[in-house]
Amino acid sequence: MIRTRFASGGGAGETLVITLGRPTKAGSRWPISGENKYTDILPSLNAAYEVADNMYIRFGAAKVMARPMLGNLSPAVTAISVPTGAGATVGGSMTVGNPKLDPERSSEWDVGFDQEIFSPRYTLSFTWFDRRVKDDIVTVLVDPETFEFRPENVGRVDTKGVEVVPQADLGYGLTVGASYTYTGIRSAGGSG
Repeated sequence: MIRTRFASGGGAGETLVITLGRPTKAGSRWPISGENKYTDILPSLNAAYEVADNMYIRFGAAKVMARPMLGNLSPAVTAISVPTGAGATVGGSMTVGNPKLDPERSSEWDVGFDQEIFSPRYTLSFTWFDRRVKDDIVTVLVDPETFEFRPENVGRVDTKGVEVVPQADLGYGLTVGASYTYTGIRSAGGSG
């Protein structure tokens, strides 16, 4: 069981201006803070069985959690604009952190088959996998007028695929192999 508690603080109105390579910092006008907490149970199972001489079947299943990047959790506001030289600016965007982000959670499993070919020095492996991610973290446009972006938990991503790996042991500690993976991805917005 994994319990997480997170608190973050910063200030809005804090400004860093760089003019001719010299940074100038203005004070913070008002504090911003946020916190979040969550608990996860992350079981996993891995098994392999030799069904015949040098022929194995593998199975793995797990619940997995990936925490948001620390920069996405910061309640800070980052604004970028390009000065024109006449005191005005053009373009620009604003990114606001989100301390209420939940981690991305996934359920995943795979089934594999390993076979030695001709001799123990040559093997061929096949793996079929399925991964379903819930609470996918994506940076979304919140306000088109100010170009404000914010990371949000927006939905679900399903990934399925097959992997094929031939491998040869050339001796003297040297192994040569190749890998081919086909992956299909389906993304569903909204809560997943």
